[in-house]
Amino acid sequence: MHGSRVCDGVVDCPDGSDEAAHCGPVCGNGMWESGEFCDGADVGGVNCDEFLFDFTGGTLLCNDSCSNLDMSGCTGGPAPG
Repeated sequence: MHGSRVCDGVVDCPDGSDEAAHCGPVCGNGMWESGEFCDGADVGGVNCDEFLFDFTGGTLLCNDSCSNLDMSGCTGGPAPG
């Protein structure tokens, strides 16, 4: 299919189209779309120390499935245990 691509092996999306409108959310594209909790660094504008008061800094990211936050990059938190 020239000039198009397949989304999730099912839906044909024209090149340059709005993926979310034609194919649903695309996890890993760095854009928070309807149906995702977050995506990449797009976590709704919060950071570790704003969202999780036990931390003092670091980088809050999204997990690989865009279903929850990844707090592994947060720093200054309590000792594990």
